[in-house]
Parts: sequence; structure tokens; C-alpha cells
Amino acid sequence: MHPSGRYLHVLRSTGRIRTFALNPSTGEPAMLEDFLIDPAASPAGLVMHPSGRFIYVSDNTPQALWICEVLADGRLSLVYMASQSGDTEPLFVDPSGKFLLFSFLQHPALTSIELSPTTGMPTVPGGATLGVPSTMDYVRLAFNPGLQDCFYASYGNDAISRGRLDLATGGMRLLQTVQSLGASVEALAVDPTGKFLYAGDLFLGRVQVFSCDPGDGNLTLIDGVDTPRPAAFAFATP
Repeated sequence: MHPSGRYLHVLRSTGRIRTFALNPSTGEPAMLEDFLIDPAASPAGLVMHPSGRFIYVSDNTPQALWICEVLADGRLSLVYMASQSGDTEPLFVDPSGKFLLFSFLQHPALTSIELSPTTGMPTVPGGATLGVPSTMDYVRLAFNPGLQDCFYASYGNDAISRGRLDLATGGMRLLQTVQSLGASVEALAVDPTGKFLYAGDLFLGRVQVFSCDPGDGNLTLIDGVDTPRPAAFAFATP
């Protein structure tokens, strides 16, 4: 979803991104374009830059990172492609819009890459890397809206970590790791107030609720509810 609420971008497994204009009164989508990234591509993950100016796409066939500029009318223009050294799926941009973060499949590390505020492209190759607990999947992140440099990470196993992102360098530190009740935490989300973290465990079939300390984001397990195979979260703010 574009931050203006005017456009919806849908990543398709056919190597395309379909863009819809949204009716501000009814929410009804009207297709603008079916943008082709690469006919041989098999894209896996998509994230919008907080500015609404850029879209980042991960692709596992070939292993690549794609960057598209979002034009004034919501349509896309491909501006960058770089080969990756492994399979990436979920991509994350921190709330400041300065860093792109991702991991490789079943690889116990998280990478942050600094982004140009003008072009949206990586400023230097490589980036900072943080070792994390052994992962059974991709590292998934959720940022705390009340603490801009605070993030939470899950690894597709029974661990959830609280970390700190250095907004000057992109360096990362893990400050706390808590055990969940299950063994397959994959969905993470912080509510808009920054007070609560929700963790969905696919195999346990449970959404766990943690309180987030307003000072440092420290996690405390407080509640949970049984829900079959929770895979993603979205918050409604009427």
C-alpha cells in the first residue's frame, strides 16, 4: 500500500507488479498497469519505502534485488537490479527510510544496507551484518513505532529477539532474546501505539502477546489466544 493511500501495488509470481488506483470514497481498485520486472523472474517479497517513492523486490529466480521508482501517477519505473548470493524473501525498510534489511533462507544473519535518500539505491555494496540465533526460515522483523531504532526479530523457531539499529551506521545489536511457547514463530507485528508485540506461531496455532517497555522496548509475555496457523497481521485504525 502506498503511504498516500492512493495506490495498491500487488506483487505477482509471474515477474510483474500490478498497480491499482484506489477510489478514496469506496476503496474500489482500478488497475493502472501490469508492470513487467523480468519475464524470467520469480519475485518473492516486496516492501514500500516510507516516502512512497521506491519499491524493493526480492527475487529468487534469479537471486536478485530489484528497485522500482514510484512515479507521480503511481506507475513504476525500474531503476536498479543487483545479484544476491542467496534466496531472500521478506524485505524490510526501517521507519527512517535509511536502511533496507533482509536475510537469506536458513542463514543465521541479518543484513542492513544504507539507502540513498535521493535515488533509493544502496550507497555502498555489502552493508552491515548481524549474527542471529539459528533460523529455520527467513528472519522476520517488526519495528516499534514509538522507538524508531528498536526492532523485533523472529527466526521461524521458538525465539524472538529485541534489537537496536544504529541509525547512523546501520549497525545492529541484539539486546534481548525470549522463548516463545511454540516452535515456529513467523508472523510479527507491533501495534500502532508501540505498546504491544504480537507473534503468530504457525504450528502451535497461537497468537502470543508481549508488552513493550516504553523506555527501551523490553519484551514481557502477557497473554495469548489460540488461532489456527496465524501467518500475518494488519491493524485497523478507524
